[in-house]
Amino acid sequence: MNSFSNRAKALYLLAAGASLSACVSGASYQTLTVPPAVQAEYQIPESSPQINSEQVLVSWWEALGDAQLSALVNEAMQHNNDVGIAIANLERARSDLRGAGLELLPDIGTSVSASEQLLADAAAVGFPDNRFTQYQAGFDASWELDLFGRLRQSRLASQADLAATQAELDQVYVSVAAEVARSYIQLRGAQLRLSVGERNVDVIAQSADMTRQLMEGGLGDNLDVQRALAQLELARAALPTLRSQVALNINRLSVLTGQMPAALESSLSARQGLPSIPASIAVGDPIDLLKRRPDIRRSERQLASAIARYKVSVADLYPQVSISGSIGFLATTFADLGSAGTLTHLVSPQITWEALNFGRVQNRIDAADADIQAQLEVFEKTLLSSFEEVDNAMVTLTSEIERQGSLRAAAQASAQTSNIAMQRFEAGADSFLDLLDAQRTQLAAEDQLASSETEVALQVIALYKALGGGWQLQVN
Repeated sequence: MNSFSNRAKALYLLAAGASLSACVSGASYQTLTVPPAVQAEYQIPESSPQINSEQVLVSWWEALGDAQLSALVNEAMQHNNDVGIAIANLERARSDLRGAGLELLPDIGTSVSASEQLLADAAAVGFPDNRFTQYQAGFDASWELDLFGRLRQSRLASQADLAATQAELDQVYVSVAAEVARSYIQLRGAQLRLSVGERNVDVIAQSADMTRQLMEGGLGDNLDVQRALAQLELARAALPTLRSQVALNINRLSVLTGQMPAALESSLSARQGLPSIPASIAVGDPIDLLKRRPDIRRSERQLASAIARYKVSVADLYPQVSISGSIGFLATTFADLGSAGTLTHLVSPQITWEALNFGRVQNRIDAADADIQAQLEVFEKTLLSSFEEVDNAMVTLTSEIERQGSLRAAAQASAQTSNIAMQRFEAGADSFLDLLDAQRTQLAAEDQLASSETEVALQVIALYKALGGGWQLQVN
């Protein structure tokens, strides 16, 4: 599958290069596009019967056929604290975008003031008194003419920031759904291993009782009894760890759904089997993955923001033209405000240009350019890591399914071996050491099988997470 990631890199960097070329030429950067010719020839490889290229499921947790898991995921989507933080960040980004849009409009204010004036020689300027009060009321306005796109590019940067923040929220939804499913699988897996362990403790306890009875009847010795007791205690020693894993995962699920630890103990402590694993998982194609994974969309929008802010810095090379003005009334008595003779107005065009600060402007441009290069590297890293995550998940899942098949066969064979060893021991054909070895092998094989069944389910979750589905169900 290495060719999968390499081709994906070439595919998307081709699109990135075309978009950045447009940026350099002065065109507004919008989003990375994938050439249709490349899309037509690019397909995801099907590595095993467990993988197909059909459309990815959005609510993938429903495919596991566990109503309790689906309810927990939906609860976490609504009440998880990380979701709440991401939603608050999104509202802040929306506010910033509104503010950037308002910068394109005139800034209008109103004021009312009264000030006391003192003249050194009032008679010289025709005033009857050295001290008088001046009243003023009116409207002030200022407006920057965005001739070189500084404000427009700033707004584009805010739009890109908003889209990146939305993608961050979507990524939180993906992560929360996967974390809930993972904790739930670990809970059920620990309960499964606990059931297997307790069953084996019962079997070994029966063997220990039998060896004690044989010794008491003069047909056995104390060595067999001690061996049986040692095997029994070793089997019992594994149970407390499994019980703690059950409790820890219940606590994790409680917190993930926005509740106090152990809040879900009553509803989750009853043992239940692992969710069913789909016969085949749809992984779609790479183009859909690029559009679907929130971390890729976030990184691409952050790149767009960096490009727009670069253009804001470039606009500082040109003059900023603004118009300010005011209209109002000025009088020496409050009662005269608004009369015909007190009307005042002012229009003041202004040009500011950092002509003597080109060094500082160029330094800001160079810094913004470096930000673009860094963000491009971040984008490429995110892209490659995403495809690596999908590839790794597919490889690990198919390998674990193959391993599970061997472990299931081993568990069945060891169970038969243990039964035969018990029969031969009771008939006096084999020693108790042979029986003990057979039971030890059966215990290990069944525990490994239970662990493998849990690991297969976890790898299914890992693949679904890598495919980036689930956030599409949320409305913000």
